[in-house]
This record gives sequence, structure tokens and C-alpha cells, in this order.
Amino acid sequence: MTTATPEPQLRTFADAENVLASRLPGYTARPAQQKLAAAIEAVITACETDPAPQHLLAEAGTGTGKSLGALIPAILGVSRNGRIAGGRVVIATSTLALMTQYLEKDLPFLKEHLPVDFTYAPLKGLGQYVCKDKLQEATSEQVANLADLIEETMADGSTSTGDRDTLTTPVAPEEWRHVAVGANECPGRSGCAFGQTCFGYKAKDEAAEANIVVTNHKMAMLDVKVKMSIAESNENGIGESVILGDRDLMIFDEGHELPETAQSTLGFEVKEGGILAWADQALNFVTLQSATDDENAERDLEAIRDTEKLVETIQAKLVEIREIVVKLMEIEGATLDVDFVEEHYPVFEALTQAITRAWHKIKAAKITKGEKGAQGTKQKRLLTLGESYLTNIARVLEAPEIDMVAWPETYTARSKKTGEQVTRWALTACPIEVGPILREELWNETSAVILSATLSTGNSGFSYAAKTLGLEKATTLDVGTPFDYERQMLMYVPGAKTEAGEPMPIPSAKDKDARAAWQTWAIETIAMLVRDAARGGAMLLFTSKTDMIAAYNLLAERIGAAGFPVYMQGKDHTNKEIAQKFKEQKDSVLFGMKSFFVGVDFPGDTNRLVVMMKLPFAVPSDPVIAARSKKIKERGGNDFAELALPLMMLTLGQGFGRLLRTVTDYGIVAILDPRLSTTHWGKNIVRGLPPAPVTTSLDDVKTYYAAWREALGAAS
Repeated sequence: MTTATPEPQLRTFADAENVLASRLPGYTARPAQQKLAAAIEAVITACETDPAPQHLLAEAGTGTGKSLGALIPAILGVSRNGRIAGGRVVIATSTLALMTQYLEKDLPFLKEHLPVDFTYAPLKGLGQYVCKDKLQEATSEQVANLADLIEETMADGSTSTGDRDTLTTPVAPEEWRHVAVGANECPGRSGCAFGQTCFGYKAKDEAAEANIVVTNHKMAMLDVKVKMSIAESNENGIGESVILGDRDLMIFDEGHELPETAQSTLGFEVKEGGILAWADQALNFVTLQSATDDENAERDLEAIRDTEKLVETIQAKLVEIREIVVKLMEIEGATLDVDFVEEHYPVFEALTQAITRAWHKIKAAKITKGEKGAQGTKQKRLLTLGESYLTNIARVLEAPEIDMVAWPETYTARSKKTGEQVTRWALTACPIEVGPILREELWNETSAVILSATLSTGNSGFSYAAKTLGLEKATTLDVGTPFDYERQMLMYVPGAKTEAGEPMPIPSAKDKDARAAWQTWAIETIAMLVRDAARGGAMLLFTSKTDMIAAYNLLAERIGAAGFPVYMQGKDHTNKEIAQKFKEQKDSVLFGMKSFFVGVDFPGDTNRLVVMMKLPFAVPSDPVIAARSKKIKERGGNDFAELALPLMMLTLGQGFGRLLRTVTDYGIVAILDPRLSTTHWGKNIVRGLPPAPVTTSLDDVKTYYAAWREALGAAS
């Protein structure tokens, strides 16, 4: 009798590599991946023996295989034979693309090829799922394919998860709000008639039982925010992680994006349009549930009239605030400081009083019309949303006194009454620094690994990322990259003089003539780089929408006339569609902004030129940047060296990393900012970038591409 060979017990990444090598012909070990995995294994081992949370900041360049280098140690750690057997690891990404890669590629691959027992599940926000309660309220005027969506998600025998990303029924972006809950709108499982069959809560239940949970940065930060809110309401001041639940380790991939996500998620926002819609729904609800019978008709009519007056007051105060905000925004970089709050507090107080009284009208309404369960859920939704508006208004107004910065914005929306585009206002507040919050609420309790292709900033290493995240005592690691920069790429930066021998103009914000001269030179240089040198296959990256549109208007026709398809972010196609077209048409040219600095992958000949028109410094008048700069100056620091420069270098590194995605890729990164060669800090930036050869000669650029075309032609 033949005895079956027992499956090997895997304890280390090396064990897993041996299995993969035996099962997958052509499997190749990656030294950088091995270094990363060993460091994460050390964190997991420490979790087993040391009660103090462990933290690792790890930079792993494109091509190192960081997702599997992180996943395999995590899976082995929580498996039956692992160091934290039966535990949970939460992996958070910044982009949907990477989250999808983990869930649909990496984890299924490891589930199939590793003899390890583990479970995994996604964790997304409730707003990512169809809300059954809102679905039954929606109309075909609001959602074109409503009948098909109901059939897909609610028919007997339906296997739909309700996840927006997996629906087969098309739902337009502007329709989604009619079939899914918005922020702060869900009354909770116990407060909803569909709570026990809710798609979102069912997915959360599955994630609670999984060993590996894949979520996004926003969900992780929302968990921190809710935990803080619970602590505020508890007498003992202790919070609870109700979204992510207990976990043994967190892994933040694309970790360079975490500070910005933390800042926005841990903040508060009030939008005029949201309050208007809530007030309208409140009046409709109170009106529907009133006028029940002749005996109570007068009382109910009074309730309706009172609510109508409250809604009119809310509308009037919103208009009054709009006028205040529009005037305030005439000042560049305007914020809601203490003086602003004191001067305009009465109008905000009147608004909150009217919202509070309308809230009580909703609460007092007796459910007598419509299906009781559905109407009861709607009542709770309106109460929950009203409470959130009151909380957010209060938080925004107290921002100047609690180490937060608040600022006004305007946006356009379609008027429900007239159908015309109208101006609305929004007020936003967020923490000036997130590091102290994350340290107190997350790192002091949770072991974590922060991964990214760009965490270090030149000579200062990981210090900026560590300080910004509140992880000054974390272990740091740079595993390097598999790319041969000397062979695969060339970097072009302008020298001190133009090709004609004239002084090179600079993009100065103070000298308009110099800036105009530089822009003229930059546009002509881009035209030459794209048409004559690379001959298409180019990503043109901008940090300003104004600059991008101006460049597109000057270049699109010229580039298109040379036979190269041209696409611009925000014009005619979604980002996803543009990325697909760029990938399929190898000689096309893409004009993009920050969305294309990160999270896009174009390996091969389709992307052989990356141009950044100028160094991607943050706008100094941005309220958050201005507030952070002010704090640095107040403590005697240098805001350029401590904030502007490292923040720019992280973005620059991401843009730089768009070019080489595999060891066979080639091309040029052109940064058309002469400050890289004319200032000491610019020269330091160049030295801090990957070690590619650098040239200031456009003739060298043409020669480079000609040589590659000749080599590729010979190879084919």
C-alpha cells in the first residue's frame, strides 16, 4: 500500500519559496523580496514574544514583488502552524487597483499553490454596497436600470454580493447615491429593516472571521475616527475598533499615501447641498406621516407648517453662509480662524438650531403611512444624518482651537428646482498633523508594517515619513530594486543654458516674464521629446490642472498631427478608460495629473517617456500645507527643508517610478525644471533619485532613443 506524502509544514518564507519552486517551473527567487519577507517575519516573531507593538517602515521598489513578500509571511503567521495561529492580519491599500490585485490575483494564487490553511476576505465601506432599503425607495427616474438592479440583487435565489465592483447591472456614478448609503447615513444593522440581510454587514461579518483581511487606507482611518468618537462618549474614555476589529498585525501598502488619507478621513466636512437635500427629505417625511385622521388633522397640519418654516430658515441661512464664504474666498488661502468664527457664529448658531428643531420633528413623527419597517428605517437614516451635520458643523467651527485647520470651498451642482448649475459652499476641517493621532490611537496598540516604493526622501532617508506618521522609533529598511538604471534609462534635466546658449529661464512664481519664457521653452521641449525623440509612448505629468490644460491646448494638435493618439485626464474618458487606451496604443500620449503619478502600471514599450514639466511642489497657499508650515516656523524650523522639499520628493519619486515596471523596460524621465541643475538643493534631489545616467543635452536624448530603436529592430 502506498502512503501519501504529508504536506510540508511551512514556517518561513524560505519554506514557502521551496514549495513554489517545486510546483512552478521557472519560479525565480528575488533577493529584495527575500529581505522584505525576512523583516516582516521578524515583526511577526516579535509579536509572539513581545507585548509592545512592533513597527517597520519598508521601501521596496517596483519589481521587488512586495505584495507576495508581505502576504506570505502574514499567511504563514496566522495559519494553523503559525506564530500567531488563528490570528488576523489586516492589509490596507490606497488604490482599488492594488486591492483588486491582492484579492483576485495574489491571494488566490497562494491559496492554490501553498499547502497552508487560511481564509481571506475584503472589507469595504457600506457605501460600496447596494442598500436594500434605499433600493426599494428609488425610482426609475433616478436609476435607469432599476428593475434589472432589483432583479440582480433582491430576487429569490440571487447570489449577488451587492458590491458595486461586481454588479452586472450598469449604475451610473450620479445614480449610485440613490441605491447606496452616503457617509453618516446608515442607522446601523439594528436600526434597519434589512439589517439582517444587508450586503455591507454580511461582508463585514465574513471579514471578521477571515485570517487575511484586505481593505483600504480610508477604512483603516475611519476605524480610528470611530474609535475616538466612542472614547469621547464613554465615561472611561476608552474607544473600540468596531470596523476593523481585533487584529495581530496591519500592513499598509502604498504607505506614502497614508498621511493624506488620514488627514482627510480624520477631518470633518459640511456641504450646503447635503444639508439642503436633508431638509427637503425631512419635510417630505414629516408631511407624509402627518394628516392621519380628522381628529388630529389640526395638530398634524401644525407640524407640517412648523417643519416648512424650519426648512425655509435652513435654506435662508445656507444662502447667507454662501455669501460669507464667497466673500472670504476672495482671499487666497483663506481659513476659518478664531476671528471668523466669532464674527459669523450667530448665523451658524441659527442654522444649527433650525436643523435641531427639524430633527426633533422627524423624531416625533409617528409612522402611519407606507410600509412601517421601511419608513422606520428612513426615519432613523434621517436622524442619523441630521446628527452628523450638527456634529460636523460644531467640529468645523471649533477647529481653530483644537489643532485643526478649517477652510472654505465652493463647488457647482445642479439645482433640483431649476435644473441649472448653481454655486454651493463647503467647509472642511482636518488635523494639521496626523502623526500624534496615529501614534496614540493606532501604533501604540497595533503592530504594523508600512510599505511603499517611495518612503525615503534622498539624504534624509525615512525621517520625513516616520515623523509624519508618528513612527519615529520604527525599524526602517530599503530592499532596493531589481532594475539596472545604468542600462535601462536616462534622465534628462535642463542645464543652466538653453540649447541656443541663452540663460535658462526658471518657473518662478515671482517673475512672470521668466515663468512665461520657461513655459514657452518647456512646451517646445515637450513637443520635441514626444514627436521627434520618443515618437509617442509618453506620459506627461502635471501637478496643476491649469498647466495641464494649457499644455494640452498647445500640444495636442501638433502631437496628433504626427500620428500619435492623445488623451487628457478629465476629457471625454474616465481615468480607467484612458489608462486602458494608453496601454493598448503603444504610441499614444497621455496628459495626466496626480492620479497618474501613482497606482498605474504600463510595462513594456507603451510607456518609454515620462515628462514632468516642473518639480511637483505642493501649493504653498493650500490650507493644510500653510498650517503645517506655520507650525514648523513657530518651533524654529525650516518649512522648506522639513516639509516642502521632502513632500515634493515623495511625489517626484512616484512620478519617476512610472517608467520602469519590469527589467526589460527602457526609456527616459525628463524633468523640465532647471532648478535641478542650478540650485544646491536641486542637485541633492538628483543625487537622491535612482542612479540613472543624467544628461542636460537634448541631442543625447535623441541619440538614446535612436540606439534603442536600432537595438530593438535588430532583436526582432
